[in-house]
Amino acid sequence: MSGPAARVVVRSSDPAAAARALVDGQRQRVVAASLEAARAAGLGPRTTSLARLVRGAARRHGRLAGAVTRRQALREACEAVFGASDAAGYAARATLPVTTWLRAGFPPSPPDGVGERNLAWWRVAQRYRAALQARGAIDPAEAARLVAADPPERVAIALVGYPTLDPDEVALVDAVSGPGSVVILPQHGAWTVAADVAADALQALGWSITTRTDPGPDATIEAWRAATLDDEVRAALAAVKRALLEDGVPAGEVVVVTRDLERYAGALRTIAHAYGLALTLERRVALRATPLGGWLATLVDALADDLPFETTAALLRHPFCVLLDQAGFDAARRWRPRGQAAWRRALTRTVRGRDALAALDALTPFVARRPRGARRARPSDAEGWREALERLLEALLSPAAAAAHAPVLLAWRRALDDALPADAAAASARGTVLRSLRETLRIVSVPDRQLPDHQAHDAAGVEAPGDRGVGVRVVAPEALTGARYGRVFVLGAAEGMFPAPVQDPPLFDAFDREALRSAGVVVASPADLARRERLAAWGVWRAAERLWLSYPEQIGRDARLPGLLFAALGATPGPVALARPAGPAERRARDLARVDAVDAATDPVLRHARHAWRVEMTRERASERDAFDGVVGRPLDALSRRWSATQLTTFGQCRFRWLAQSAWGVREPREGEVEVSPLLRGSLYHHALALALQASVGRSGEAARSAAQGALESAFAAAERATDADAVPHWRHLRDEHLEHLRVLIDTPAFLPDDHEVYRLETGFAGTWHELEVVGRVDRIDRTKDGVVVIDYKTGSGRPLGARGFDAERLDLDLQLPLYLEVAAPRLAPGERVASARYLSIGAMREIPREPPDPAEAADFVERLRRSLAAGDYPVEPSDACRFCPLEAACRKGPRLEHKGRTPSAARGAVP
Repeated sequence: MSGPAARVVVRSSDPAAAARALVDGQRQRVVAASLEAARAAGLGPRTTSLARLVRGAARRHGRLAGAVTRRQALREACEAVFGASDAAGYAARATLPVTTWLRAGFPPSPPDGVGERNLAWWRVAQRYRAALQARGAIDPAEAARLVAADPPERVAIALVGYPTLDPDEVALVDAVSGPGSVVILPQHGAWTVAADVAADALQALGWSITTRTDPGPDATIEAWRAATLDDEVRAALAAVKRALLEDGVPAGEVVVVTRDLERYAGALRTIAHAYGLALTLERRVALRATPLGGWLATLVDALADDLPFETTAALLRHPFCVLLDQAGFDAARRWRPRGQAAWRRALTRTVRGRDALAALDALTPFVARRPRGARRARPSDAEGWREALERLLEALLSPAAAAAHAPVLLAWRRALDDALPADAAAASARGTVLRSLRETLRIVSVPDRQLPDHQAHDAAGVEAPGDRGVGVRVVAPEALTGARYGRVFVLGAAEGMFPAPVQDPPLFDAFDREALRSAGVVVASPADLARRERLAAWGVWRAAERLWLSYPEQIGRDARLPGLLFAALGATPGPVALARPAGPAERRARDLARVDAVDAATDPVLRHARHAWRVEMTRERASERDAFDGVVGRPLDALSRRWSATQLTTFGQCRFRWLAQSAWGVREPREGEVEVSPLLRGSLYHHALALALQASVGRSGEAARSAAQGALESAFAAAERATDADAVPHWRHLRDEHLEHLRVLIDTPAFLPDDHEVYRLETGFAGTWHELEVVGRVDRIDRTKDGVVVIDYKTGSGRPLGARGFDAERLDLDLQLPLYLEVAAPRLAPGERVASARYLSIGAMREIPREPPDPAEAADFVERLRRSLAAGDYPVEPSDACRFCPLEAACRKGPRLEHKGRTPSAARGAVP
């Protein structure tokens, strides 16, 4: 060191110890990579960071462009260079090459010797920079270079906690550092080659270099291997919990480190919750990935698509909103509204719907089709849109949700300053505003934790004074350089995970890098990246007084080997094992395995868990069916119930389905149709024909057809209202097609033969059939010279499925027409001779042929029905009818039925 006024680079194998010895916080301005590095050096919280220093000094050059502004400018630049066909795709890939050119100083003319691809990115960077300048902004990538070229007044600085410095950071530090400045960088042989490059660059700028011998902590190392990632996390967090509770280590002295936080985040959150352990994941996530951001994304999606049913219902029923109760949702599901006016009609009659109606008014500036007489005009500038968004959030977002997620809401509001278009023409366009809001939610990031704003970590600066976040922090390896922790837990220290493998950047191969380097543009090579990764690993090791290293031997189908750190530190990983449960979930898992070890009466959760376990094991074994297979053993009296043809057929197809629907009352909620389904079509046609044929009663032949045609228009209008067919999207385009089909049907000879006189329509009946009390309704009865004919309309063209008859494998036993012949016709046409009953396809416009019913087969069916009800035997019986059954999730038929040792059809007869 040449004197007290010299600028010095200090190399040390313990940067924290070097900082404690050399840094004077009163005489020097401390620039720390993190608050942890400053604390390890014995410095107070009055520190800054290089990023924050740049932000403050760069204001004289313009405001730093936000993420949305940068993406918009990149898209404009890519559209100008590559065309509009895939400008968004090019913009998503442009960050690396454009940032490279900006950090290189951005030569005013394209350098010689670079390839056409790099020249194209140079042109993108040129236009991108111009687009930012037009907005009065600069890209953060060139902020350090701009500040270095026009620095503020030089002061003595002390830079601590940085593992190495990029070329633009080297230039910045040199430009702002006055006499007495100290830069502390690590030195430890091959581990710190990346820091050697920065030290050499500073030496070339006139800095002197000195080396200190600081032994650093002698870390105690525990090395472990686990079978799976979950096992690894369980073992590590159990050790964390022991350190906190048994060893008394403060939470601020414990840190968890992983290179692949995305892979580990889910397991860390889940297991920490089960252990009752507070973790803070130090990462940033897109606004859209947060709970509140997800709700805001649903709001923007609903506005962009003109309030479609599914998205809007999810928005209004969300716990953050709760403006649509069950009654309102049932009404909306019936009508499936789209658009503000349709939602207003659907919610007018519901109690909570009135609250939703008031909230719908706040949507007016954003909807595509604004209602007539709307009181508020669409905003024409950014401030107007901001006010409209605030009114919208006030109307939709519950105060409790706003308070619970205040940091995310604050980040959203701050992002709007960058996202909302300032240009008057763009600000007047609703589509432009909504696209900007979508980009905001996708691009802008926030800390991945719900903390008060004053505690939220600023990734570009230094954490606020106070405790180290909330609970134990989970960080990336770089965060530990220059810091000191009592316990460091490194997860995922496997080969290919940490240190992470490196490869050529996707847009700059070796040839490109050499061409750019000859033009004065430095692009990091794979070797550079590997050296930085090794330096990060060294920083983790040197930060720990006690180090836990672990890795999973298997992740999915991929086997893993121990990584570089194990061999470098001379640690051989042993198998990890949990000595005792670290949380209630693990205690229950242990007790479940020891069925007789714990009295279930002391643990209600365990009691229910054992019961559920026994049920599932029995269902999957080759044992007889029990109550959980539909054999409930509770008798019912068949003669005291009222049966319809539909119930009888359902029972004959699957007894479990009949039990669930008819005895237990399981029903699908009524829901509006998104298209004209076969069920809606059949209901519409039945209703319209019943009304139109009222004019034909007592008539036959041409007179009956003419009367029906004359009444069809008004009958169809009433039917579409009664069946909610007019609520189907685009119904006005489909209506004429269905009306014309009915016109053709009425004129078809098979529908109204000349020798048929319309006698009765849609008439109910009740009576006794094989001692069963039966009820029903017939579609139509005609008179002919041979007697009355009972007609049942079918939408399909094929023979309808029946019940199981003598052949249990086939659903060919027709119960409906025998019921009409033997019960309905004699009661609805007393004194008339009964000629026949038939099915008429109103879709195919023809009679559906059928075989004559066998009375003996029907009698056998009724006897089986009575025995089954008396025994309480309703097993699941899969068949072709399963295609139309809504109860598949309840019956869970699957391959388990084969485990019972008999086929489903054989089980049909297994009743007393």
